[in-house]
Formats: sequence, structure tokens, C-alpha cells
Amino acid sequence: MELETFRLLKRVIQLTCVVFSLFVNSILIYLIIKKSPINMGTYRHLMIYFCCVSIVFSLLDIIVQPVAKLEIIESKL
Repeated sequence: MELETFRLLKRVIQLTCVVFSLFVNSILIYLIIKKSPINMGTYRHLMIYFCCVSIVFSLLDIIVQPVAKLEIIESKL
């Protein structure tokens, strides 16, 4: 596989995952706020916090574009 093809495929997969993450976490936040029972207490807040952090990390992943880089250092023995 050529390098440009790999980069394009990686970009498409990242965008797809970000859109999916935004969609699913938004629905989950809505369901937690509107449909969960009041007696769940602080656990509701914890679940909303995890959803928000997941959304932030998904957005950061697409903005920052992390790239794995491998350097091979040969030691002279």
C-alpha cells in the first residue's frame, strides 16, 4: 500500500470514528439527563463526565493528527 493511500485511509477512519463518537456520546448524554432515575445520584454525573471527555479526546485526535514514528537506533557494541 502506498503511503498516500495509507494516509487517506487513516484520515477517513479517523473522521468516521469522530462522527460516530460525537453521535453516540451525545445520545448517551441526552439519555442520562432525561431518562435515568434520580436515585442514581452522582453516578449520573460521572457518566456524563466520561461522555464529555470522550468527545473532547475524539475532537483532539482529529485536530492534532497524532502520527506514530519509529526510529531505529543501532547501538555499536
